[in-house]
Amino acid sequence: MRIKVHCQNRIGILRDILDLLVAYGVNVARGEVGGEHGDAIYLHCPNLINLQFQALRPKFEAITGVFGVKRVGLMPSERRHMELNALLGALEFPVLSIDMGGGDRCGQSRRCAVAGRAGR
Repeated sequence: MRIKVHCQNRIGILRDILDLLVAYGVNVARGEVGGEHGDAIYLHCPNLINLQFQALRPKFEAITGVFGVKRVGLMPSERRHMELNALLGALEFPVLSIDMGGGDRCGQSRRCAVAGRAGR
């Protein structure tokens, strides 16, 4: 399950949120800080089930600075990745992607097929 915690940007809020999850034995596989104003924390908790989430929701909202918590379908980085792949897949011409070290990172399956590599 992926959740979004809409919260105040304050020192210690992430620790308060994680302490609550630890108390319930919930593993956090990945986390991201985001939102339009840096006011959201996204957490991917694979072993969190709906009943636990419903029990945790009021406890999350009782944390000072937390305004709300809800389920989300994708983490922001997952959404960007899917959007970029859809955009690259729709292009007719090849796109070359180069990393900071000057290495070739194929960004488009068709271009990678021409280059003889699998897309990344």
